[in-house]
Amino acid sequence: MQSLFGNILAVVAIAASAILYEVGVLAPGDAFFAVAVVLLVFTANQLIARENQPLRDAVVNMFTNPRSYSGRGAFAAYVGTSAVGAIVIFQTMAYL
Repeated sequence: MQSLFGNILAVVAIAASAILYEVGVLAPGDAFFAVAVVLLVFTANQLIARENQPLRDAVVNMFTNPRSYSGRGAFAAYVGTSAVGAIVIFQTMAYL
């Protein structure tokens, strides 16, 4: 998922899940599961890419250091999917 294709796939999956949930096509439980899985896989991939760093440094770099990514688009993809995913998860928690 460090490639351009992986980043685009994660952004499209989160965006589609969020839009389908907001429109009412996805049930809250389904939206929660879809978003949580995408965030889990995308975060795991980001951590694997930083396997030689201590866990604390890797997590801090994922959110605060754009230079730790292959490009600005990769950083924006991760932070954007995390933000949208968190919004959807918090919204669905009201129904679960």
